[in-house]
Amino acid sequence: MTALIHLAFALPRFCALLVAFGCLVLTGHATIPLVIAGLVVLSWPGTYSITRRTFTGRDARQWADACRHSGLYQPEGAQRGERPAPRLLRVEQAAAGRVLHVALSHGWTAEHVERAAPALATWYRARGVSVSTDPADVSRVQVLIRDTDPLAGLGGRAWPNLKLARLSLWEPVPVGVDEDGRVVDVVLAERNVLLAGEPGAGKSVAQSLIVATDCLDPYCSVWMLDGKGVDLAMWEPCCNGFAGANHDQAMAVLRDAAAWMDASYAELRATGKRKVALGDELGLLVIDELAFYVNTGTKKQQAGFNEALRDLIARGRAAGLISVLATQKPSSDVIPSSIRDLVAYRWALRCTTPEASDTALGRGWAARGYDASTISTSARGTGLLLAEGAMPVRCRSFYLADEDVEVLAQRAVLLREHLFGDVRDPVGEVGSGDLAESTEGAPLVPGPAPPPPQDAGRDWGTPLQRKIRAEIEREPEASNREVARRVGCDHKTVGRVRHQLEQ
Repeated sequence: MTALIHLAFALPRFCALLVAFGCLVLTGHATIPLVIAGLVVLSWPGTYSITRRTFTGRDARQWADACRHSGLYQPEGAQRGERPAPRLLRVEQAAAGRVLHVALSHGWTAEHVERAAPALATWYRARGVSVSTDPADVSRVQVLIRDTDPLAGLGGRAWPNLKLARLSLWEPVPVGVDEDGRVVDVVLAERNVLLAGEPGAGKSVAQSLIVATDCLDPYCSVWMLDGKGVDLAMWEPCCNGFAGANHDQAMAVLRDAAAWMDASYAELRATGKRKVALGDELGLLVIDELAFYVNTGTKKQQAGFNEALRDLIARGRAAGLISVLATQKPSSDVIPSSIRDLVAYRWALRCTTPEASDTALGRGWAARGYDASTISTSARGTGLLLAEGAMPVRCRSFYLADEDVEVLAQRAVLLREHLFGDVRDPVGEVGSGDLAESTEGAPLVPGPAPPPPQDAGRDWGTPLQRKIRAEIEREPEASNREVARRVGCDHKTVGRVRHQLEQ
């Protein structure tokens, strides 16, 4: 088989040389034969094309030998044309190596190529092999031969939104850079996220990108549970509810988030909508060290927490509640499958074993070459993100230093205080004198108060808003949180109504 492939690629070149030699003998001029030979060679399939590279004879020989050594060859005793080896269509260069586009003939499936991935990597002497299927045609697969790791030498890149004074959770959130240098962003509205990785893999920084976006959106509510009590502490002034390593406080935060979700559904019913739309208020529930809350405490506390969290994730999507869960080991003995299976977005940073990587991304991805345990320990922040596309994307998260997180948190506090005048601050008062410039020159709160969303008065006159208005008019000096407790809604909803009344 290999000899036939060699002959097929050598024959057209030999014929071109004969034609050129004949023209040279007949005409005695070398220009015409050279032009003929060049056109024949360049236009022949399997060589360098004028417009794009398909593949060379060397590529075909390598693929044929690799198939033979990895078990992807025609079995002995098979009749002519029966189950021939996968056929190479073209080769493309990628930042990580080469992408082989392969056509599967009858009898072969993508699973056969996936099982042969380790043997293919050994034959090519590559760092690894990843196999993906064309969604439009299952008989076409892409085999990525990883020769280098373009993310290994990539230093920590600053977050593109670091200097912005205000963000929106409805907009795509840039979270990292892929192997081709493109920015990877995710749309979080109506989605949930699971972050998994060993200690020191970069979960805290990846989580901070999402938290910062939410807190810099003043019309978003946020609840946080921090099992260590320090990673999310600086965001506490922006939170509707915050709890550390305390089960009773954590349950109170979940109940508050559930009340917000029920109020959101009541508002949707009053306006005749089935789910939140662009511009509606969103909520974010962030849980760091999830294993602490689901595996410690009494059996009653564990069961109560798991049931409350499962309800928030299952019903929160249409109400605009986004859940972000971070843990070191997302296995079934740590996180119940009834919770894990409801999370659509998976971000697997470095894991210790292929099984742990599969638990984060889903069963079978490690066998296809998408294994977070193969990520170098020095490549902090590098992981596999399974989000918008059908295949995981290998990317490295943007970097946020502790000083950057502190600046963003202070900016979010001042922005919310500037708009609503009611922000939690357990550490101390944040006065107007703190409206200073950030280290990069971006103002913490730009000029006058930003206007409310265009839909802020979309349902003025609903029972909920009339009730809020009555409470504000009855006691104008009451804080937004006090009015929210009386009415049974979120304090930022009260802030929007109060802002409309003042206008």
